[in-house]
Amino acid sequence: MKIEGLSKVYIVEEVLGSGGYGAVARCRIQETNEVVALKMTRLTDYSSFFNEMKKLERLNELTQCDSYIIRLNGSFAFQGFLYQELELLDTDLSEFLENEGRCLKLAEIRPIAQQILEALSVLKELGITHANLKLDNIMLVNHKAQPFRVKLIDFGWACSTGALQQKGIIQTLPYRAPEITLGLPLDEAIDTWSVGIIFTALFLKHLLFPYNNSYDNLSIIMKLLGQPDKELLDKGTLVPKYFTKVKKDITFFLDLVKKLLAVDPAKRILPADALKHPFITMDRITKREVNASSINQALQPDSEEADLMLKGSMFHMINFLL
Repeated sequence: MKIEGLSKVYIVEEVLGSGGYGAVARCRIQETNEVVALKMTRLTDYSSFFNEMKKLERLNELTQCDSYIIRLNGSFAFQGFLYQELELLDTDLSEFLENEGRCLKLAEIRPIAQQILEALSVLKELGITHANLKLDNIMLVNHKAQPFRVKLIDFGWACSTGALQQKGIIQTLPYRAPEITLGLPLDEAIDTWSVGIIFTALFLKHLLFPYNNSYDNLSIIMKLLGQPDKELLDKGTLVPKYFTKVKKDITFFLDLVKKLLAVDPAKRILPADALKHPFITMDRITKREVNASSINQALQPDSEEADLMLKGSMFHMINFLL
């Protein structure tokens, strides 16, 4: 298969990956025999394509970014698709972990960590937040020739840090910073959170918070790491979605306790009546409120599988800290 660029013809040799964005293929440039990566994006994703193109063009102009950011060689459109010619890298960290079949040693994690943190420092200086850092978006450059040298890829969600608040819900859920879920003010620290998840994943060979819904994800974060201060929670526009039930539960709980502790034994609630109390029956709590129940109430994942995963995460984390 051949793809015609503005001044080059690309011969597709292998499809390296595909997803919601489109696909990436290993291609050989017919005129020069050079091997590159060609990222194909649907026209419907023009906004993300254009955003990534502009961010990479800006970053590639800076010499300090060349070591940490994938190089964009050019962009073009062909037969209803948008294309980016990128430098050909090795494999992403997610695939690398899977192929290795083991956790990385601390001596192996250290150089990866240093490079990612240096990349984040440069992005911070430029006022750019990546907003989608994950194992899949960090690639080894050439592991055989340059062990554990990495670069950041996929800047489709990247934006100026000052514009983060307008983005809504961003980041892939297992890597999502809690301030996003809670609707708190955002800055480049969301990338720092994702990097923390990446480092632990390299060490544990599984994600620390591997849940596919916001409630379970937030629940285990707070159970393992603690709850944000009240002053911070007061700033969150989405906090009520996760913390609405606690006031109602406390009200019902205190009412039941008051009736159980009535000084006059004749007025003390009967066990049969206590079983019908709203705190026990939850009759006055709507189904919606149950599903979005407060993290404060129990901080328990919704399933036995989630609870087992939590125990495993905590076990590994405790051993790591010791």
